[in-house]
Amino acid sequence: MNQIRVCEACRSKIPMEAKICPNCGHKKNSISPLRTWGTIFIMVMLVALGLYKVQNKSQEYRDFSLPIEAVSFSESQTIQKAEGVNPIKGGTYEIGKGVQAGEYIIINSDNSYPGFFELKKTNSDKFEDIIGNGSVYNYSMITVSEGQVLELNNVDMYPFNSVAFSEPTDGIYKPGMYKVGANIKAGSYKIIPSDINSNYKIVKDSTYSRDNILETDYIDKATYINLKDNQYIIIEDAVISSKL
Repeated sequence: MNQIRVCEACRSKIPMEAKICPNCGHKKNSISPLRTWGTIFIMVMLVALGLYKVQNKSQEYRDFSLPIEAVSFSESQTIQKAEGVNPIKGGTYEIGKGVQAGEYIIINSDNSYPGFFELKKTNSDKFEDIIGNGSVYNYSMITVSEGQVLELNNVDMYPFNSVAFSEPTDGIYKPGMYKVGANIKAGSYKIIPSDINSNYKIVKDSTYSRDNILETDYIDKATYINLKDNQYIIIEDAVISSKL
């Protein structure tokens, strides 16, 4: 049986091999080589334009970024722990039972993988009970109150007053949280972004209350800030430089 097709113009049934419709004279559509190459050319140009934009954006961020090694692996600032103070390891703790209320420093215990903490009002999975949480690539600080619940993962936690900090020899402070007057001096600093998500927050304390945020911003270029004693600064995907 001969195969049939439908004419594109008059919609009548005609033999599959017919190049001209015997009913209306319509010629079978065909894609010319010129049209084919034209389509390919347009597609290539669109892809090239997209790659150019991505490369141009990447270059834009490289122009103001530090090398990623300087951001992630600088060991210029050291932390000294008091003798006889044991770390609080990963787990879930109710404040007042085993872990006392107060301020603590949370330190990443495995530099190959970020740590995590979450502070909640109660030991429930309700979103509204979450007070604050975050990943810990370097170290962070937290103030906890009796009755709250703290979850720790891949971190060591110490009472804040049991550790001492050295100043970074290269003037570079890694991503993390700093208390002005304790592990970073008051004064003027430059924040240097390393990613499109680079951001900072200046806060009143380490309770993670949203009401305590003094200043926050995402940055795509070097940004200058002034820090005062007893403020806290949190930086993500960026570094702080004391060299202006």
